[in-house]
Amino acid sequence: MSTFKLQYLHEIHQEHRIWIKELEFAEDELSIFTRRLEEVVTKNTKIDVLSKAERFQNQLTRHQEVIDQLKQDVQKAEHKIVEMAESNTVAPDRKKTNLSKDLVQRMEMFTSLWSELKAHFILYLTQVI
Repeated sequence: MSTFKLQYLHEIHQEHRIWIKELEFAEDELSIFTRRLEEVVTKNTKIDVLSKAERFQNQLTRHQEVIDQLKQDVQKAEHKIVEMAESNTVAPDRKKTNLSKDLVQRMEMFTSLWSELKAHFILYLTQVI
């Protein structure tokens, strides 16, 4: 688990940028997985294959919702950082604050769950293709 020591605003800004890039990359992967899942469904008629495909589709849809919410929350947190920097006009580069503990934990949980889903999905693809 991450520590929550005080960090400079520019360090938090950098962390936010990394998170946004990670979420955008996950969206790209999600899009690829969705297309692959569509291919599986059109080429297979077995009930067990289709039921697993439906379950994966539901999980992919849910992950897209989580990605959207996380991106929005990171952008809100970034907006707060900008406001802090603008309110401290003397030395904004010396201002320190904490990353949102909740947001850090949610990003860590997303990363873990997304990695797990990817592994299961790739295994599923190897079994049905």
